[in-house]
Amino acid sequence: MDLERIEGYIELKGQKPILLTALHGFGTDRYKLLVKELKRHGFHDQMRNLYRSSSAVDLFSGEIVVKVGIAKDCWVMLPTLSKVDAPEGINTPDANLNKEYAKDSFFWKRIDQIIDSGAVKAMIDLHGMKNIKKWPDVCIACGGYTTASEKLVRSVIDALKKYDLKVAVDTPFKGGYFIRRFGNSSGIEAFSIELKRNLRTLGSSIAMKLLQTVVDKVHEHISGNA
Repeated sequence: MDLERIEGYIELKGQKPILLTALHGFGTDRYKLLVKELKRHGFHDQMRNLYRSSSAVDLFSGEIVVKVGIAKDCWVMLPTLSKVDAPEGINTPDANLNKEYAKDSFFWKRIDQIIDSGAVKAMIDLHGMKNIKKWPDVCIACGGYTTASEKLVRSVIDALKKYDLKVAVDTPFKGGYFIRRFGNSSGIEAFSIELKRNLRTLGSSIAMKLLQTVVDKVHEHISGNA
């Protein structure tokens, strides 16, 4: 992290070889309401060029990874741009770091540097999903075990059983380009975690506990103690 220029992210260095991020952890939660109203009033087509997504942030995901990263002494990379932002200086449609076109961003280049240094062996990207009844409470996204080993994913699921929540693999999401780019490259285990909105409420602690449990299990795995 360069302390003398704006790069679009904040970095915390940890001792554990695990990197936590929330690619959509910065932005406004009310953005989705604005988009909903535009659609309701029939302005969707006229203003479609101004927005590429129905939401701008996975609420509280950024705070969760920072606090768990500090508590567990992990690396943390947190964007300071919303995925729908398109500031001067970027040559992409927006600042969505979960898309292939983000590969030239300062964020991705720094991830490459950290991996090349050997400081990180696993990456966890935290996201949020809606409270849709048929969906699980927690989704572990790994692209059909292409970005993380089945052994690791299954051990994470087993560790989460104590919370009595429904946990699924690649349902309803299979993971974005970020984990597909870095997962299983140079021996990196990478996966996303999607948490329902009711697990990310103001004043609650369940999301913190869930992610801490996941970090402990990942550390055990990459340390060869699984």
